[in-house]
Amino acid sequence: MRRKTKILAALLWLALLGASFAWAGSQGYGVLDLARALHAHIAGHSYAPMVYILIYALRPLIFFPAMWLTLLGGSVFGFWPALFYTVIGQNLSAQLAYGLGRLLVNGQTAGGTARGLLARWRALLDEQAFSTVLILRVVYSPYELVSYGCGLLRVPWMPYTLATLLGTMPSLLTFVSFGASLDFAELGQGVRQPSLLELLDARQLLISGGLLAFSLLVAWAVGRRHRQHVITGSA
Repeated sequence: MRRKTKILAALLWLALLGASFAWAGSQGYGVLDLARALHAHIAGHSYAPMVYILIYALRPLIFFPAMWLTLLGGSVFGFWPALFYTVIGQNLSAQLAYGLGRLLVNGQTAGGTARGLLARWRALLDEQAFSTVLILRVVYSPYELVSYGCGLLRVPWMPYTLATLLGTMPSLLTFVSFGASLDFAELGQGVRQPSLLELLDARQLLISGGLLAFSLLVAWAVGRRHRQHVITGSA
């Protein structure tokens, strides 16, 4: 059922994207023209941050891809404002999915609902909620799966919330920084369409690469330590 829902959501977004490009083509707009108009429209309105946060918060319901939304936020708002808005939006989305998970089943049926990834982590989620959720977030486990699953398994709210806030920071820093490295303001300068290299902020791009390497290193170290802990504990 979950796979069918994801496929349906992906087809819906592909249809909307295709319709957007078809309309742009009929109006004589190229991809960069469309990006220029979209950027100008979003950046020119005071309500843009609230809309961004709202879309982010509703992602568990509308299945909008988090990575592309984060990149868009970084490019439109700049690094620090986008990071602030994204932290709020992503943690609201985590709370929404967690709350829906708690509503879906009661405590007696939650154990039978967990499958796959979370079934393997259930014992640790019961015994060490904070550290286990933190590990799942840091090692890039499927975001909505962890959020819904923690609700289904009745993971305590406070450890879940704090671990989510801390565990998602490496990935948020990385993707917001990548988005901020795209200087879409260049699209509005003159009639000449700039090249991709002219749209990139080299300094911010280098920072993004360093953050990505750091986040992958943290994920590897945390995952390795967890595996050693499991082996030692089961010995």
